[in-house]
Amino acid sequence: MNENNIIFTTSDEIKKAFFEWYHEIEEQKSCLVSEEKTLSINQVAKRLGRAHNTIKDMIKADTLKTTSDGKRIKETSVNEYLRNNQKK
Repeated sequence: MNENNIIFTTSDEIKKAFFEWYHEIEEQKSCLVSEEKTLSINQVAKRLGRAHNTIKDMIKADTLKTTSDGKRIKETSVNEYLRNNQKK
C-alpha cells in the first residue's frame, strides 16, 4: 500500500533532530579515533633510531603522546614528531 503522508513539525523539533543526529555521528567518529594504531616503546625507538630510555624521556616530556593507559604510543604522535623534526 502506497501512502503519502504530510508531517507537520516545528523548527525547534527539526533542530533537535539534527543535533541528535550530529552527536551520534561525533560519537561514531570518536570510536574510530580510539582504534588508532599504536606502537610499543621498542617499535618507536627503532623507528626513530633512539634508545629505549630516550623514548621514555620523550613521553615524560609530552613530546610523544601515549594511549590513556600510558603503555602504547600513538602512531600519529610519532608521525607528527617526525614531520616537526625533519632535518632540512
